[in-house]
Amino acid sequence: AYAELERYQNATDIPVAQLLSVGEANLAKDKAGIVASARAIDPNKTVQQVVASIQEDHPRSDQLLAVAQTDLDTLVAFLKDKGIIDLPPAPIATVVKTPEFQAQTSFASMNAPGPLETKATEAYYNVTIVDPNWTPEQAAQHLRFFNRPGLVIVGSHEAYPGHYTNYLFNKTHDLSLIRKIEWNNAFGEGWAHYDEQMMVDEGLGNGDPRYRVMQLMLALQRDCRYIVGIKEHTQGMSVASATTFFMDNAFMPKEPAYREAVRGTQDPLYGYYTLGKLMLLKLRADYKTKMGAAYSL
Repeated sequence: AYAELERYQNATDIPVAQLLSVGEANLAKDKAGIVASARAIDPNKTVQQVVASIQEDHPRSDQLLAVAQTDLDTLVAFLKDKGIIDLPPAPIATVVKTPEFQAQTSFASMNAPGPLETKATEAYYNVTIVDPNWTPEQAAQHLRFFNRPGLVIVGSHEAYPGHYTNYLFNKTHDLSLIRKIEWNNAFGEGWAHYDEQMMVDEGLGNGDPRYRVMQLMLALQRDCRYIVGIKEHTQGMSVASATTFFMDNAFMPKEPAYREAVRGTQDPLYGYYTLGKLMLLKLRADYKTKMGAAYSL
């Protein structure tokens, strides 16, 4: 049943055992990567301690939207400077606070016009600000997620060259109706997640290892989703065991790890971020082999 669902949603025809082994290998690679990157920052601290120190460098709540908007300008300039992708002509997305009905379940999201929209052209990058009813500790935890390296990487996922750029390309091409309105999770989220790694690979952050650490933190969370989704639904993994798995492998505190474990019970294929990213990296490697010296990212 799981393989059939995977086939329908993500258009893959890969045995579940092979899917799992691929995900476990990628988790091991990313864990080794974050350990090495954290040691480059401070060899005497654990990964968790290094991450905590990075997360202390964040904008104040009243600065958050302005900093996120500046980050989009930085990302667009980076794409042009590095010749990574030709952006279709369009205004830079506008950063706004996440609407209240979404704010309890979302840190950040892209709200572009619908695929059949003919009049509206504005696109909004939603960023969730501190709720005035939160305790000081809740507010501090929230802002730590928006540490300065991490906020730039989230912008690359949501806007440039992530979801907003995907929308711009769809808008400027004469797609069929079904291609306009249909959404493939592995490609849509895989592309945006791939961008997080690709942008750091290309020099986002000017070699500052904090950017690699935060990129890998996001990757480990998605790696764990990939594995937990399979194991909860095909191997009887419990929510408690899944919570521990996120804590041990994605270096997450217990509460967010528990939320991730629960999400997997009703979103069994939420590994599509990693699945799509790996498919894109495989496609890129195949293309590089084919083109040889003529290869260009």
